[in-house]
Order: sequence, then C-alpha cells, then structure tokens
Amino acid sequence: MESRILTQIKIRKIYQFVQQNGVPYIDLQHELVDHIAGGIEATWTVDKTKTFNQCLYEKYDKFKFENEKNILYQTSIKS
Repeated sequence: MESRILTQIKIRKIYQFVQQNGVPYIDLQHELVDHIAGGIEATWTVDKTKTFNQCLYEKYDKFKFENEKNILYQTSIKS
C-alpha cells in the first residue's frame, strides 16, 4: 500500500504537475501546491484507498473548476 505521507518527492511532483499545467508564476505555484497538498491530506483522512495520483488529479480539477467558475462570475458582474 502506498504511503499516506506527503514526502518531499511527492511535493516536488505536485510542483511539476502545476508547472506542466501552465501555472507560470512561482507565487501562484506555492499557493496552488499548498492548496492541493492540504486537499490530498484531507482526502486521505477520509478515504485511505485513494492513491496520490488520484487525489492530485481530483484536487487540481476541483481547483480548476472553482477558478473557472469565479472568472465567469467576475466577468458577468462587469458586463
């Protein structure tokens, strides 16, 4: 069974994932990595069957969806 601890290697994988998904600014990367890491840890406390990669994709997709929703909301207010 996979370790349920976010090691430095896993944190680096989150940074690589964030960079590969087009987040260019280091400040945003730090915030997003922190958000995703916290989400992964929270998921593992509830569902120990999920892998690191499953949690990573779920948390990133959730963040991306929420961010797109906020952008749409902000542009609708300005219209």
